[in-house]
Amino acid sequence: MRRGVLLVAACVLLMPGLKVCADWTAWDTSNVIDWAATDWSDNLTLNKFDPGLGTLSTVEIKLYGGVRGTGEAENLGESSTDTTLNLKAVLTLKRPGAGGTTIVEVIPVVSNTASLYPKDITNWAADDETPDYVKYEPSPYTTSETWSSSAADDLALFTGPGTIVLPITGAGQSFASGSGNFQSRFSTDAKGWAEYRYEYETTDIPEPGSMGLAALALLGLIGYRRRLARK
Repeated sequence: MRRGVLLVAACVLLMPGLKVCADWTAWDTSNVIDWAATDWSDNLTLNKFDPGLGTLSTVEIKLYGGVRGTGEAENLGESSTDTTLNLKAVLTLKRPGAGGTTIVEVIPVVSNTASLYPKDITNWAADDETPDYVKYEPSPYTTSETWSSSAADDLALFTGPGTIVLPITGAGQSFASGSGNFQSRFSTDAKGWAEYRYEYETTDIPEPGSMGLAALALLGLIGYRRRLARK
């Protein structure tokens, strides 16, 4: 994992010398779960937010999911038909612990529609006298979904020293669709990782001397307004 660096802060002046700033850490990256046959279970490890920087206000996670593999179909009918082969994986990131609830889910899917000649696509069904294939094997496809939370439970979960370990699963849900009488089979792999960042607030409290000067200035302004009112 790479450790994030700080970005430029946006600050609001509440009173002379008193500033509240909202900062984002840079995007950081978890470990990567490399390509593996679905259905798998693993963990992503994220660095927690360091409370020494300020008060955490938002957690943002971008979950990436990839799918790759092959799809095949067998036309069992006597006439041609169009069949769509869909390579699909569902990657689910959860909160830690037994019964941990879902944080974010990403569903990469890639599809192709093929025209199947009568009894003429894969050779794993013994319906063809001269079987041959049309195999769908697309390039790996990756997409992402972003989640953010300012809920108190999530802020507490992601704050502290060290790391947080989040369970992740990669389920295969590849399928074929179309009319006619056909069979299909798939080999599906999935890959996943996360990028994340934290928004936090800091409060700059002025030194006692600065506060005293601000108070004197305020008193002077009040006195000036009173003198104007008496005129």
